[in-house]
Amino acid sequence: MKKLRKLGVVLLDMEPLLLELVDHELQYGDILNLVRGYLEVHSPEAREEYMDGSHPEFYYGPKIK
Repeated sequence: MKKLRKLGVVLLDMEPLLLELVDHELQYGDILNLVRGYLEVHSPEAREEYMDGSHPEFYYGPKIK
């Protein structure tokens, strides 16, 4: 079994990368969709599945009235 680093260490490693994306003038939606797209292609098994077989919907946008 692969030895996992502590989550806090992983998050600290991510911080400069996220800030670098912001330096490229990417906004929240841009960054979230890049990460989501990567996960959909490379780690689809990480997506949550509900008891009925459905999945949560990812939505980032204005509040729907």
